[in-house]
Amino acid sequence: MNSSEQLQVPPSIILHEMLGGYGKSQLIFVAAKLGLADHLASGTQNAYELAKVVKADPDAFYRFLRALATLGLVEEIEPQHFILTPVGAYLQTQTPDSLHTLVRWAEEVEMKMWGYLEQCVRTGQSAFEHAYGIGMFEYFQRNPDKETLFSTAMTSFVSRNRAGIVGAYPFEPFLKIVDVGGGQGSLMTEILRANPETTGVVFDVPSVVEEAKRYLESVQLTGRCQCVGGDFFKAVPAGGDVYLLVSILHDWDDERCITILKNCRLAMSNQARLLIAEMVIPPGTEPAFAKLFDMAMLVLTSGGRERTEAEFQKLLAEAGFNLAKVIPTTSTVSIIEANPV
Repeated sequence: MNSSEQLQVPPSIILHEMLGGYGKSQLIFVAAKLGLADHLASGTQNAYELAKVVKADPDAFYRFLRALATLGLVEEIEPQHFILTPVGAYLQTQTPDSLHTLVRWAEEVEMKMWGYLEQCVRTGQSAFEHAYGIGMFEYFQRNPDKETLFSTAMTSFVSRNRAGIVGAYPFEPFLKIVDVGGGQGSLMTEILRANPETTGVVFDVPSVVEEAKRYLESVQLTGRCQCVGGDFFKAVPAGGDVYLLVSILHDWDDERCITILKNCRLAMSNQARLLIAEMVIPPGTEPAFAKLFDMAMLVLTSGGRERTEAEFQKLLAEAGFNLAKVIPTTSTVSIIEANPV
């Protein structure tokens, strides 16, 4: 037996570690609730002194920090003294591209929904339908505070992809870009900063558009970007040279995706481009993060899903587009470029 065979992890241990995923999530949730990353932002802290600040039991808190160090969120640089790692820094509330709100969303809403996975697999219905009798977006209409939390969390989610999107596609030839379902405007901000001659439109539901207006004002881009409220199932603003759909179509079933795409087509000239930024499930049997994330769409949405290139091609054809190419990015999403036909 060679050394590599001796060091091979037994399958039972691999499965056991997988089963610990729930506990790992809970560690992250509690770290966010305690404001741990903000407390450690100033530098090294003694575990027992910090326990007093966060009002925790000293021994339990030290054990908690030690576990977080195993996950790589903090580092125990000497006994009982911890420092924040670059990974843990994303739990700070004020750091650029913070994931703090995304963690809150996962804890307050998403984690509960995973408890219904068996029913989702057996029936094909989302966990929201099992838990509340309505879909997620109807739930948001009745609970605007959760809609705000979701919108802010998705801004955080998109922020991880925006550098990849901006870096992978040449936006400079286009004068006007319409971001359909553009949220709070963070992606549009990056596009406009990188392309000084370009103007933009952020289109979303009216409540989210008000947040976008405030954000664009804070980054001094209101002169180059309009914020328009509406419903992309009814119509989208006309006159753009490029239409963006970033992490939108995976929320919806095929029928509603085709409605969104047809409304984009109606608003576009024959020379305009459509860019869809989504995860693309690779062909064949190879493992892929998109296949795991597809389960989140099953749990959370009424018909949402991640799709293969062939499935995107079919949707586009039914809505009046030709899939031109799929452009990989440095992030988890690819850019699907489509032309009107």
